[in-house]
Amino acid sequence: MAEGALDLFAMVSALAGLDDDEGGKDQVERVSDEEIDSWTRDSCCKGLSKIQYAEEDVESFRENFERKNEPVLIDGCAKGWSGFGESRQWDFDALEKRFSDTNFALFNGQQFSLAEYMKYMRGRAEMDENPLYLFEDLSQVDARNPKTEILNAYHVPKFFRQDLFELPFSKPTQTDNLDQEELLKSRPRFRWLLLGPKHSGSKLHQDPIGTSAWNTLLEGTKRWVLFPPDLDDIVTARLKKSLDGCSAATWFASSLPSLRPDFQEHGLIELTQHPGETIFVPGGWWHTVLNLQDTLCVTQNFASEFRLEQVFHEMLQQPSSLFRSAWLKQIQGKFPGRVSVDAIK
Repeated sequence: MAEGALDLFAMVSALAGLDDDEGGKDQVERVSDEEIDSWTRDSCCKGLSKIQYAEEDVESFRENFERKNEPVLIDGCAKGWSGFGESRQWDFDALEKRFSDTNFALFNGQQFSLAEYMKYMRGRAEMDENPLYLFEDLSQVDARNPKTEILNAYHVPKFFRQDLFELPFSKPTQTDNLDQEELLKSRPRFRWLLLGPKHSGSKLHQDPIGTSAWNTLLEGTKRWVLFPPDLDDIVTARLKKSLDGCSAATWFASSLPSLRPDFQEHGLIELTQHPGETIFVPGGWWHTVLNLQDTLCVTQNFASEFRLEQVFHEMLQQPSSLFRSAWLKQIQGKFPGRVSVDAIK
């Protein structure tokens, strides 16, 4: 990596530490190495079921978890994924060797070659208060893009292939002479490749447009905290207040310990995700993640049939687009009576 690139990473890292509201720098705390080591070894899933991918059929999964809107940890989803290069592995080395000179995007859109980012992750990231998280949006990758190889290197687990946001791309819609490229461009973003250095993470949030998500971890370990969507207003307000001016690392270090005693009765779930495991996060669930080691994962959001009303309501609030119009039209025909035709404007 050139010295100029190092300086740019330093600048981006500094900007990532600025508080947008107050213009000052977050007071960043980190979870202790002892706590991280303890979490990394943790294989318990308190308050959360764990199932084997090969032993659960789709209908059972949909009834036991998707319909009930309950998160679950799944082992074995990534077995059989093809990986990259001669090694056919899904790991940092194979990914870097294949895409070394290809640009990938950080969470803020800033782009670097994968070789530059990997050098940062293995070096400077350890010194940064808020390590930079790589969030590569694969939503609009098509056959002309070399990153198609990433999409071909994994497959959507069998439980999550029924996605209502795929309706506008079904054959009946394609006969309506819609511009397929414009349709894809206006579809809500839904799939990403994530590379996160140790101590990086995502702040507590709910996924957009009422969607659910799955996340498969391929390298490293992640610590997850989840809260159910049906919290009362007072509890939700306290939860949101804990986020004020707070990075993911700081939240895990300072806010979580104070919330844990009271929030156990409100359905708080804590778990460590290990390589090869997939977590299902149903729509509406609050969740936050801390990378306990350098991590590599793929994740997708999808619109569940069991959350049709919530997704429909959220889609009505979205800006007008070709996808929005096509989807609202399709969903009325597929689910008559479940959504309000009069609400569409």
